[in-house]
Amino acid sequence: MKYNVSTIEQYLEVIPANRKEILKRLINLVNEYFPDIKGDMEYNMPTFNPVCALASQKHYVSVYIHRLDLVEKYRNELGKLKVGKSCIRFRKLE
Repeated sequence: MKYNVSTIEQYLEVIPANRKEILKRLINLVNEYFPDIKGDMEYNMPTFNPVCALASQKHYVSVYIHRLDLVEKYRNELGKLKVGKSCIRFRKLE
């Protein structure tokens, strides 16, 4: 979904409550594993170049992985999640 915001904090304020906690946890994971990467808003979603972008969609949360080879490498381990060429989609963080 498109949100008219310019910061990650604003994004987290306007997304649906059921996705807010999921995205906060994902952002914390990115910050934990990649502390030198500063998040920014690109294409109306929180983006952590060169690692990933995150988005609250209508029916799920999406993680867009910037290295396509990583999605392919772990595709089998992602189980029942909906996985695209560079995108992992899910409804619940578990």
